[in-house]
Amino acid sequence: CLRPPPLSLSSRLPCLFSLPHPFEPKSHAHVCLTDLAAHVRLLAIPFAPVVVARAGGTLVAQTYISSHPATALLLISPPPSNTSPAATSLLKTPLPEFNFEARFPCAMMCTEAERAGLEGSRLWEDPGVDRMVVKDAEAVVGQEGLVKIEQWLDEIGI
Repeated sequence: CLRPPPLSLSSRLPCLFSLPHPFEPKSHAHVCLTDLAAHVRLLAIPFAPVVVARAGGTLVAQTYISSHPATALLLISPPPSNTSPAATSLLKTPLPEFNFEARFPCAMMCTEAERAGLEGSRLWEDPGVDRMVVKDAEAVVGQEGLVKIEQWLDEIGI
């Protein structure tokens, strides 16, 4: 969501993600990460969250889990890398490639068409990362994708 320039430091509109004020020198990714971390903190849950992200949101999710605890991570249709056109078109400033070690259950879901682009990526090739492939983009958000997500969550005990 967009927020107007703040009237004071304490007058910010609550929203899940916000764009930076035009005069703030922070990147969009940094602002999204800060907002996500703040919202997870505000949930006050007694355990680390299960992070589920799709498309460009997977960049924020991976940035988040690089420095925060997580119970599990599910990336749906992530860009193949941080330097791919899909990733660079979303962010004005480039992100370094992620190098976190998945010490918790991780999975990636993609369409048959996206699979070729993900093959060879670090996470796709990691034997500890579960891979789910569905027919097409409609299946990702449809019943097929939901069933696969539910089965994966059952498998990892969530």
